[in-house]
Amino acid sequence: MNNKLIIIYILTAMMFGCTDNDISSTLVGYINPGDPQLGEPEGYAGSQTCKECHSAKYELWRGTLHNMALRDPKQRGRTGKAIVADANKNGVADFKDGLDLGVDGSSSDFHQYGANAPILGYSPSRDKCTVMIGQMTFYVDRLYGGNGSFSQIYLTKLDNSYYVLPVKYNEKSRTYSAFRPGNWYKSNLEPLYTPSYPTPVFLGRGFDSFERMCAGCHNTGIFLKYDDETGEYLTGYKELNVGCENCHDAGELHSSLDGGKGVGGIFNPKYLLDGTKDGLKKANEVCGRCHARGSSTATLGGGSYNWFEFPAKLDESGAVISFGQGDVLSDYFTFTTDPLFLWGYNSTDDSFITSRGNHQQLNDINAGAHSPDSGADPSELPTCFTCHDPHGTENDFDIVDSITVGAVLIGIDSDNNTLCLACHASKAPFENISKENVANITDANTFTSIKTEVTKHTKHPYAPEEFKTSKCVSCHMVRAAFSAREYDIASHTFHIITPAQTASTADLGYTPLPNSCDGCHDDTTDSAATKYATFTDYTDDNAVIPASHEQNDSWRETYHKLFIALRGDGDCKTCHLKNSESVQPKANPGCTTHCHGV
Repeated sequence: MNNKLIIIYILTAMMFGCTDNDISSTLVGYINPGDPQLGEPEGYAGSQTCKECHSAKYELWRGTLHNMALRDPKQRGRTGKAIVADANKNGVADFKDGLDLGVDGSSSDFHQYGANAPILGYSPSRDKCTVMIGQMTFYVDRLYGGNGSFSQIYLTKLDNSYYVLPVKYNEKSRTYSAFRPGNWYKSNLEPLYTPSYPTPVFLGRGFDSFERMCAGCHNTGIFLKYDDETGEYLTGYKELNVGCENCHDAGELHSSLDGGKGVGGIFNPKYLLDGTKDGLKKANEVCGRCHARGSSTATLGGGSYNWFEFPAKLDESGAVISFGQGDVLSDYFTFTTDPLFLWGYNSTDDSFITSRGNHQQLNDINAGAHSPDSGADPSELPTCFTCHDPHGTENDFDIVDSITVGAVLIGIDSDNNTLCLACHASKAPFENISKENVANITDANTFTSIKTEVTKHTKHPYAPEEFKTSKCVSCHMVRAAFSAREYDIASHTFHIITPAQTASTADLGYTPLPNSCDGCHDDTTDSAATKYATFTDYTDDNAVIPASHEQNDSWRETYHKLFIALRGDGDCKTCHLKNSESVQPKANPGCTTHCHGV
């Protein structure tokens, strides 16, 4: 961005800020240089330089969450807004409304703090949003999220570091939840920070900073040091967000030598794929180093919180080195074994059902059906970027637009199963579906043949686009992890999660693990143990649809379509019992006998 455009951006942004909830704008995709305390790293050119030769990729990437997660409080995200918090839908940011989270009905997480609960506010003199905790007022100096899909959290700068305030706004539900409240409150629920102890430096809590916990994944070209005097972790970086060089390595030399494959040390993750298990692991780890939960092998500074929540190790001189493309992740990072973040964790072999926490996709992949250690041919297993394009697409979650298998180009839409069938067609249990069939799925005859084969596998009606029945990801990518709310992150083990596994998590003190049946067969009234006691495990190949449901193919064609459309009204009541807002096949003796249990 040239200087003139930067000036225009700044002047425009100054007109709005905490009050811009009713203003839409196209000012998205700005490359934020941030304010690195240690300056910029050597050898990095910046994504703006990459644009000169890779303009098409650049234009897609700059509107992605990789580039738009962290923002200045006046910089708009993908929604066209900066601050998105508007729980009462009045068109004004909740900060401008002066929302008290201790009494607000959408913020029950904070009621226990009483008068010390966060109070949102706005400072006209500084044109900044504020969060008051006890006697202390903190200014919102940076935003994270608020791009329409998940949540928004708020960072304040104290001393030389940034700290994530304990307020999280959940975009879909328009509710608030507490984010790491232990960083702001004592065990007696009193505020940590007071006029006598106003900043983390006073309390020796520099380890709570964004720089220690998050910067290694959210900044491009990061380097860091520990300040022995203040206890702060200080960072330098090229860009505030995930830029081109985060995945392709430092590009200054590459650019100066006029580019070309591998010139100047530039790196492309796909060239790690050599048909071996190690090659597949390394390719996944380029993405997975940040889409994973654990701790660094590097330790730096005093106290017990002297490690990082991102991959890093110490070199021979004691300097901190961040993970580099093609490195071995285990040299830099240890995956979490905390049961809080892993459903059904078994300490005897470190196994688990699926992740409970967000940004744990690599944890899941390594424990699942697509793992390099699964025993499958590594040359036939997908990588992260088989399904997702980190440069961005128009699809949710940056799902790829197409996949080429051999000589067959397959257009991709996860709603019609082409995303999964692109790889799984022609292999058991879909050996009767060809790659050409998948590429031509919109043809009526082809669709019918695919429908027949998939229905044999699922033993359920085929309506993936309309009702999510027999949709691959509905069963194999259960939303089992939490981010903005329970549960909004898909499992990446790709295993069927059974009702029995849900029942095994019923006494953990929080909502039990969702399973592959829940998408259609939900019940908010029964206890978990009762709810799943009568369901059949549909991974059993001997489970069959009863003859009464097979007549004229009526069940597959209309029965469950009617069930979902009517939600318990009309004809569905003859077989299903209405409980609350859901309809339960298990409540009818005939259903449980034939299909859903004994």
